Amino acid sequence: MRCNWSAATLIPPCAFRSATALGTAAHSFFTLRRLTGGWRSACRFIVHFTRKEAPVNPRALSRDDIISLLSGGVDSSRVVGLVKDRGVKFSATPQDLDAIRAAGGNQDLVQAIQAAAAGK
Repeated sequence: MRCNWSAATLIPPCAFRSATALGTAAHSFFTLRRLTGGWRSACRFIVHFTRKEAPVNPRALSRDDIISLLSGGVDSSRVVGLVKDRGVKFSATPQDLDAIRAAGGNQDLVQAIQAAAAGK
C-alpha cells in the first residue's frame, strides 16, 4: 500500500485509516475534515463550535476578599449583596465555607457563595 505524507502533520495519512490508530477523537477530526473540505475548514469548525467558558468578572471576589470583608466588620448581608453582584472566583470547597463561617459569615452568605460558584 502506497502512503503519501502530509506536509502539515508529518504523519502519513494511511495511519488514520483505522479509528484505533489515534483513537476516536482523531478519527472524528479526520471525518470532519473530509466532510468540511479541508484542514482549515475543519479547524475553523472546531474553533467556532467549541464550548467556551463564561468570562470571569474581573471584580469577582476571592475567598480572601470575603474573609477580609467579614473580619473588617462588614455585615454578612452586605457581603451577600456583593457576592450576588460580582460573583466569586473560586470553587467553594467545604474548607472555604468553614473559613468563611469562622470569619463571621452566616448561612445566607454560604448559600450565595455556593450559588455564585455554581454559576447560577
